[in-house]
Formats: sequence, C-alpha cells, structure tokens
Amino acid sequence: MATEVAVPNVRLQRLIADQGWTQAHAAEQINVEYERATGQSGRYGAEQIRRLERGTVTWPPRPYRDAICAVFCVTEAEAGLRSKRSGPSPVVESQEDDENLHRVEFLRRLTAAPAVVGLPPALLGSSQQAPVRTALPQRIGPEDVHQITKIANVFRAADHAGHPVAGEAMAAQLQQALRLLDAKAERGTKTAMQVAVGRLANVIGWSQFDAGFHWEADQYFRIGLHNAEQAGAWWLRADVLTHMARQAVYLDKADDALTLIGTAKIREDRLSSLRRSSLCIVEARAFSQLGEAREAARSVDRAVQFFYEVDDRDDPDWAIHSDFFSEAQLNGDTGHGLWAVAVQGLETANAVERLATAIDSYPDSYARSRLFCIARLAALTLHQGDADEGIALARKALSAAREVRSMRVLDDLGELHRATTRLRDSHPGVAALRRDLAIALRGSDYTEISA
Repeated sequence: MATEVAVPNVRLQRLIADQGWTQAHAAEQINVEYERATGQSGRYGAEQIRRLERGTVTWPPRPYRDAICAVFCVTEAEAGLRSKRSGPSPVVESQEDDENLHRVEFLRRLTAAPAVVGLPPALLGSSQQAPVRTALPQRIGPEDVHQITKIANVFRAADHAGHPVAGEAMAAQLQQALRLLDAKAERGTKTAMQVAVGRLANVIGWSQFDAGFHWEADQYFRIGLHNAEQAGAWWLRADVLTHMARQAVYLDKADDALTLIGTAKIREDRLSSLRRSSLCIVEARAFSQLGEAREAARSVDRAVQFFYEVDDRDDPDWAIHSDFFSEAQLNGDTGHGLWAVAVQGLETANAVERLATAIDSYPDSYARSRLFCIARLAALTLHQGDADEGIALARKALSAAREVRSMRVLDDLGELHRATTRLRDSHPGVAALRRDLAIALRGSDYTEISA
C-alpha cells in the first residue's frame, strides 16, 4: 500500500551541487546572508540543509527563505521551496523501496564506462589556447612507467603539503599518460602502465576533491578505478574506492560511502593491513555521520587493529603508503571518524585524545592534515563550552589556514564559526574570533584558491 513520504527537493540539491558546496558550507552561506539582512546570527547547520533537501521541511521561515534565494540568486520556486498548502506531496511506494532503488542506481553508475576518452573540460583550460603536442613513442618500456609514477608522487607530495599543482597542469599530464596506454608494450609493462595511470588519476582526483571540484574529482576517480580493475591491482582499486567514499562522506552521503566501502571489501583478503585499516576509518566516518556511535567506535577499533598487524600482502605501493599512513595519520583519521558523534557527547574523550595526539605528531610536510585536526579539535572544544581553549585552538587554525589552499579547510572554518554561536555573548574573545572567521570566509576567492 502506498504511503505518503517527503519528496526530495531536487532543485535545491542541484543548486548546492552546482556550487560544489557541502551541506555545511551551504548552511554557512545562508547564515551569513541571514545575519546581513536581519542583524542576528543565523542558526542553520548541515542538518537543516539535509531536511530541506529531503523534503521534510519545504517552507522555512521567511527570513531563511529570503536568505536561501539571495545566496543562490533564485526565486522561492526555483529553489524548490513550497508551502504545503499549495497542494499534496507526491507519493512513492515506501521510503525503504526508494533507498533500495537509490543503491541499485548508485552501483550501476559506479560500474558504468569511465570517462577515459577525454578529461573534465573545466580543467583543460581555454579553447583559445594552442595545444601543446608531445611525440609519443611507438613502444613503451619500464622507464616510461617509472616516469608516470614519479609524476604521481610529485603531485601527491605537493597535495599533502597543502600546495597542490594547478589543475590544468595535472590534466595535461594525465592526458599524456592516457595516450601512452595506446603504445605497444610487453604484457607486464602494459599492466604496469595501467597501474601508473590509475595512480596518477587517483592522485589528481583527490586534489580536485580537496579543491571543491567534486564532479571533476569523480571523473578522475573513475579513470583510476577503471585502470586498477583492468590491471587487476586490488590495492589500487581499494585505494580509489576509499577516496571516493571519503568524498561521499564529505558530501553528506554516508549511505553511498558505506556502499563504496562494501565494494572495496570484495576480496579483502588480497589487501594489506594498512588498506584494510583505511577502509575501516572511512567506515567509521560514515557511521559517525549517521549517528551510529557504537558502530563508529567498532570501526575505529578495527582500524587500529589492522594498522598494527603490518602485513603488506605484496602491495607494491606499501613503502609510499606506509610513509603517509603513520601513527599521526591513524590518530588524526580515527579522531575525525568519531568527531560527528563526539559533538553529540558520545566518544568525546576518545576523539579529543586522538586529535590532540595527531596534532603533536604530524611533521611539517603534512601541514594540511595537522590543520584539519586543529580545526576539528577547536570546534569540538567550543561545542563542549570550553571557550578559552577553543579560542586558542581556533586562532591556530585560522593562522595556519592562510598558508594552505583547500576548500575543505574553508568548510572547517565555517564549522568553527558555527561552533562559536552559542558562546558569542558569554566570552569577550568569541566576538572577535567570529569577526575574523567571517572575514576569512567572505574574503575567500574559491576560484583563485582552487587554481
């Protein structure tokens, strides 16, 4: 029997997606416009945006409707906002059936043909520029594979430091690498080149994700996934799917993230202990986002267990991955994995200890990773009501953010701004911090940051 359920606000979802924003960042922009118009602080967060997107809220109060329309430069109807008095909601069979259909469609899209013929047009530069051509060898050997691998490592190191290479330069390198796949080669060399190209696409995809170019990131991840599967590289396949799951969590799509992690766990016995630890960490983030504190904590425990097993399982990327996935990264990632439930008062001490340990352990070459931990610990401390410590940490995050290019960092600054709302009238330093955070957010040119 059919039951009436909330109808998703597809128009608002598209408006947010077109901007490359998370729900939290959209909420922050609406709050800024609300405060400009009313003189009072807006109280929207990611949950309010989720309710609007799901259709459980269709007609917010007038000041928020005006703010939403102003942020996206649309009318109420164009934002998908409607009064329930205007007519009955459409009917679907059931919420469970709708979610099952979504999962089937998600997996179908995941396995669809990847975009290997061309690259995301937004990263290819102006069509008015003359193309640069490089002669391709008729036959490739191990030295060509080594060159592509070296380029991927350079891009990855720059990204970890928070100063990624320009997207156009990365796109050009991958385009050249994809052309090498058409050259003649011994079977072993051909497979090795597929792995190298897959690694390069994976690295670029992560960089684009961090810059806020989510559609482009997805295209690169799919290129990486395709080449990993063609080469039979289970470790690379798991790495790409882990990155895709992280992006899904970031975009508030925890169910999609769990589906991706489940896909990555196929033939988990072929993965190294560190790869399995990484899967558990993202799984923890997804469960935490869903409010499943017990499952999140269990996933964190499994991540720690796998981390210390030290079983490489013939992972050719073991040396590089183990260098990145240090104890500092383990603590930082597991702290992030518990953060969403810690804000609600669950697993808080565990999350605080892990984030603090990571901050003290990260080397300078991982400035962005350390910054994420400082910002999240600051927000958690402020949510707990410790204004003095929270302000001190937030100041550190704000200072460090000036040296790092990342859309995710800007979203963390937005989270800090929201975390100060409850304390804005009770501590003299909060007002100044809110002002400086607002200046940093309003003054950020996202196109310039992502370039």
